[in-house]
Amino acid sequence: MGNTHQAVREDSLVSFRYMKAIELIQFSAKALKALTQLGIRTDDVQYINLWFDYHKLVAESGKKTYAEEVIAEKYGISTRSVKRIIKRLEAEVKA
Repeated sequence: MGNTHQAVREDSLVSFRYMKAIELIQFSAKALKALTQLGIRTDDVQYINLWFDYHKLVAESGKKTYAEEVIAEKYGISTRSVKRIIKRLEAEVKA
């Protein structure tokens, strides 16, 4: 897979700190509407780093169960939640 991804960085949100909610929603409206229409949960953005961490561990260990356990511990969630999140993020998008 390589190390070509960049994790979501908190400092990338600095420019949005002083915006009103409506301004940020308006700025992101097209993307938010498209995601919603495709059945993608917009709150899944919080799991981007989890997804990359999971796949890195699978690539290193070759074991999904091990990766699920490590990720669950790291993120403070159950292994079942890890499985559910990974499945949801890897689902085919049907237009």
